[in-house]
This record gives sequence, structure tokens and C-alpha cells, in this order.
Amino acid sequence: MKKVIFTFSFLVYMFGLIAQNIPNANFSDVYIGGLDRLHDWGNSEGCSVGEPRVILQYVMVDYSQPDYAVRLRTQTDTSGHAFPSFLFSSSLMWQYNPGCDENFILTGQPFPHRPDKMLGWYKFRNDSLITNDFGTATVILKKFNTTTQMPDTIGFGTIQLTPTLSDSVFEAFEVPITYLQPTVTPDSIAVFFYSTGTQQVGGVLTIDSLSFDFSSANQNQVLPKSNTYQIRQNPVQNTAYITSKEVHLSQPRSIQVLSVDGKVIFETIARRFPFSLNVDYLASGLYFIHIKGKEERAVLKMIKQ
Repeated sequence: MKKVIFTFSFLVYMFGLIAQNIPNANFSDVYIGGLDRLHDWGNSEGCSVGEPRVILQYVMVDYSQPDYAVRLRTQTDTSGHAFPSFLFSSSLMWQYNPGCDENFILTGQPFPHRPDKMLGWYKFRNDSLITNDFGTATVILKKFNTTTQMPDTIGFGTIQLTPTLSDSVFEAFEVPITYLQPTVTPDSIAVFFYSTGTQQVGGVLTIDSLSFDFSSANQNQVLPKSNTYQIRQNPVQNTAYITSKEVHLSQPRSIQVLSVDGKVIFETIARRFPFSLNVDYLASGLYFIHIKGKEERAVLKMIKQ
């Protein structure tokens, strides 16, 4: 009887772990024949009509791995410029995203969880003489808003995947997730990988074995709305004026401007407040300003007109 109970409990536990992951997280579900297809993932090559997830030349399955992996290579367009390959988790068919454009709002998969971070394994190398390139990994957690009829960003995380020590040995990575709304459970997730973060030719990024960490006892906690920092006259047009209760800082503050998909657009240092941030070059829309000090963090929502 104990064996039966243990086996049943183990199966329930394993099912819970699987339910808290995304489909084809190990990239082992591949259709081989004619044009290979990677199930449950879209990419920069695989959104043509009738073949929504086809993988060709710059996005490929790495069959040298025992359980397969996926490889992204930065290609060159007809004008000679670097063109990054990208991979994104998607349950959408081609008719909802026909050009395979990077639509972070429309794409995604069901995911009603609040993980602390995304984990995985990767390799990154650069075939060119330029060695400061890197890949990127981004996680966006969303919840559909019935009022606006569009998803709200609940949490996000993004990191750089720098060159690994070896071309043949995977290294672990983790993407910490910052939550922007307290105690709200997302209903979907979008995961993105890019083969270059600097728009340089030659980057090759290999990804495998994604999972999520739920170990923190405070996983329902969120960065609180800042009582220290504010954006004056938000929405903003050309300049974001960030105010603080502190004027002269004992330690400088890092200020990052992030898009809704978690990409760092701009980063600077503030040594005193009020601080003027030029945002004239940004397109209209929602952005996040991440303020980091030695012992504090704060996230502000900014609407650019």
C-alpha cells in the first residue's frame, strides 16, 4: 500500500511540475520530414502560410543533443546588414501572425502561474572577429483585460546570454522575473530568444531545457508602487521628469527604460533628483522605468504620447 501511495503522490507531483511549464520546453517535439517543424514555437523563418512553424537554415534543431535543442544564427540580409534570428513561444497559427512579426501582445501560451524565474541551458558563440556580441532571453507574463480588450503586462524579465566558455558544453542561465502588479495571477506567457543583442553578424545561440522556479516564499510579492519616485506630468511628450524625496544621493541610481516586452532600451545614471530623461526618440506607448540603487528597486509606468 505504501508503494502505491508513494507512486500516486509522485505522479501527482510530477504532473504539477509539468503543468507549471510551457509546451515543448525541451524542444524535443519536432516533426521531421521535408521541412522540419518545431511544435509550439514560432520563429523568424517559420510563419509562411501553411507551414507556421517550419525551421530552415538560420533557425534549426540541433540533432547532436540527445534530447534535441534549438539553434539560432544571426543572418545577413540582402543589404549586408545583420538580421537576428528569433524564437518565441506561441500557440497561435499563422493566420493570427502572418508575417511572423514580433507581436508581443498577440502571441503567447496559457500559463496561470507566478514563477520567480525562468531557468534553462544555453551555448553562445560568435563566428566573426567581434567578440562582444550576446544573445537575449525575455519572459513576459500577461493577463487579458476585459475593459481594454488587450493583455496587461503582469511581470517580465530579460537577460543577456554572453559567450560561453565552450562551443560544446551547455551553461545554465536564469531570468529573474519582476512583477508589476501585486497578487495578480497571469493567464498567459510569452518567451523570446534572439541570436544577437548588438545587431552583429555571426552570433549562434543554442537553447535547451527550459523550466520555471517557484521556490521563493514571496512569489506573490511585487515591487511596490514607489512612494519615493514619481514621474511628473505623466503621460510625457519629450522629457520624463523623475522626482524623488531624496535630492542629493549618497549613492547613484541606475535608471533603465524598458519596453513592454522587457527589453532595455536605454540606461543611464542619476546622481541627483529631479532627473530629466529624454524620451523624444521613443514611439508612443507604454514603457517601464526601472530605478535601482544599492539596496532599493522601483518600477514606474511611463506613457509616451
